[in-house]
Amino acid sequence: MANPTLASGHINQPLTDTAVAYMQDPEKFVAHQASPLILTPKMSDSYYVFNKEDWLRDDAEVLAEGAESAGGGYRLSTDTFQCVPYGYHKDISWLSRSNQDAVLDEDNDAAEFVAHKMALKCEVLFKTAAFATSIWGRDITGHATAEADTTTVYWGSAGSTPVDAVLRQCNYVESLTGYRPNIMVMGPDVERALYSSPDVRDRMPNDTNRTPTNEDLARTFKLKRVVTARAVSTTSKEGQASQTTAFLYGKSALLMHVPEKPGKRTPSAMYTFAWKPYSDAKGGALLDKYEIRSRRSDRVDGIVAVQHKIIASSLGVFFSLVVQ
Repeated sequence: MANPTLASGHINQPLTDTAVAYMQDPEKFVAHQASPLILTPKMSDSYYVFNKEDWLRDDAEVLAEGAESAGGGYRLSTDTFQCVPYGYHKDISWLSRSNQDAVLDEDNDAAEFVAHKMALKCEVLFKTAAFATSIWGRDITGHATAEADTTTVYWGSAGSTPVDAVLRQCNYVESLTGYRPNIMVMGPDVERALYSSPDVRDRMPNDTNRTPTNEDLARTFKLKRVVTARAVSTTSKEGQASQTTAFLYGKSALLMHVPEKPGKRTPSAMYTFAWKPYSDAKGGALLDKYEIRSRRSDRVDGIVAVQHKIIASSLGVFFSLVVQ
């Protein structure tokens, strides 16, 4: 064999223009798209709630000559919110930084790592607060055959009618509140089922062979927006032999009414309250970097203080496991 060989003539070194990291596209996170943001100067506080039935009741009566008009009023109550602080940090060893390869940038990588962790936490909090049964005014459950007020034939299966199911629930919410749902948040499995559903594709304009988009779904369902939640999360603990990563939102969907922005006397299914001193202008985390001399390290520290709060459960309908 001729020497030197191909292998001995080169010592493997890290490439200077390539590295692999699993940072999710921010658009995969939907909390900031679905829930209007309220920045608050206090960690906790209260807000007024007008009684819905008092405003929707027909109380005016025929006015007889010389008589007083019918009169009445509306009841007020209060509810509260509390922005819970969450934090996460990544330390950068001075020795490690001095010895890093050219392709690495520990300072930038640490900042992006912490920012991603905090964005994921906000998304998990939103999912926990809003994307489950027994939270909203009505739960709709997927079923093999039954189509009724609280069940729907699995979307994407033969004979399913998801368009009618969504429009029926829109009417239901509007009949109770006077406000029609205007947004639907769905998991990737629901998106797949709707895109392939004949019930949806038959309503496509012009070219029925074209794959539907979320804009097509919004037009078909008579909503302002349809959003697909594509965030993924590792649910297993660090160090476990078997690691599990999956979509946060899978086979369910949430239909609700929210305003474009919060306002006085403005009903909303939910709001996101963010504590100003510990949130940025969009309700995201604040990052700080400081020296820890005792550890010969710099620390990138993230903090966010939010609460995704259900304001009016009657303005939402949850479609649970509507895909097989």
